[in-house]
Amino acid sequence: MFDKYLAAGAEERRAVVVRVYGQKAQSEYEENIGKPGYLSSYDDVKDVKQFMPVWPTAPYWIKKNR
Repeated sequence: MFDKYLAAGAEERRAVVVRVYGQKAQSEYEENIGKPGYLSSYDDVKDVKQFMPVWPTAPYWIKKNR
């Protein structure tokens, strides 16, 4: 997906749009789960993120337990 749609120079390059659902939009969120192009879970995000090495491996605000 990354190479085909998001990478610079990809023939079918598309924009990345982020939508955050509020509590009142739960039914809309549930309708989109599993649809192509929708990241609905943390695992979906991790799958895309593995192809983006410029992103940090964890959000900067999460402190590691040492």
